[in-house]
This record gives sequence, structure tokens and C-alpha cells, in this order.
Amino acid sequence: YTKAIQLEPTASRYTYRGISYYNLEQYQTAINDYTTAIQLDPDYAWAHYIRAFVYRNLGQTAKAYADDAMACSLDSYYC
Repeated sequence: YTKAIQLEPTASRYTYRGISYYNLEQYQTAINDYTTAIQLDPDYAWAHYIRAFVYRNLGQTAKAYADDAMACSLDSYYC
């Protein structure tokens, strides 16, 4: 994913790389990638949703709830 991001940085590529970091238990790096994805595309509901998942697993419930609410406001699928 890093090479793909170097060629063309997109929100989805950052999100997928974030998933890889999450699977490697590099949670803050995953959050950083989800945050970059959101900066590139603030309306990307899935990035908010999946970042909320990581925040929840880290016990950061306020941040998780905020991302859940944003994902839901952007796409009712995530409600």
C-alpha cells in the first residue's frame, strides 16, 4: 500500500494500509492513516467508521462515538 500511496495518494489506499497496520497491532499508525484518509476525503464514511473501531478497542470511547456519529451522518449504512 505504501508504494501505491506514493504513486497516487487516495483516501481508500490510506484506509487499506491502516487496516494492515491494525492487523500488525500498530494501532496509532493505523489511526494516523485513517486520519489522513479523512483529511483527503472528509465524506469518506468508512474511514470514520473503521477509525472508531480502533479507538473503541483502545478504550478511547469519546473519539469512537464521535467517529461513529460522523460515519452515520455521512452514510446511514453505518448507523
